[in-house]
This record gives sequence, C-alpha cells and structure tokens, in this order.
Amino acid sequence: MVVAEKRRPAGESKMRWIKRGARHRDSARQSCADEAQAAVLAELNEGVRSFHAFNPNREGGRWQAVEKL
Repeated sequence: MVVAEKRRPAGESKMRWIKRGARHRDSARQSCADEAQAAVLAELNEGVRSFHAFNPNREGGRWQAVEKL
C-alpha cells in the first residue's frame, strides 16, 4: 500500500500552512468555550424555559405567559 504525502500546493508558503494549523486549534478552543458557555446559560435559564408555554386553547395556537415552575 502506498501512502500519499500531504503536499503544499505550488506557490503557497510554509507560513500560510502554519497559520491554517493555528486557525484550526483556535476554532477547536472556541468550540470548547462555546460548549462551556452554553452549559452555564442553560443552568441560569433553567426556570425560564417554562415561562412561555404553548397554550392550545387560544386562537391560532399562540404562546401565552404562564407561571414559572
């Protein structure tokens, strides 16, 4: 089996490839931060989720404010 090397396209500098790798690491770090932030926000909004509940008794099936659980 022959394994192909990953080569730079002609004309691109090595620095450009290094920057691409850094960008990949930064986006991975950002997604971890986003997940952590989402967990915190979900915990803060725990009681808010039930504040606007669907009320099928109203015309058009609109949302109506109800008591928090």
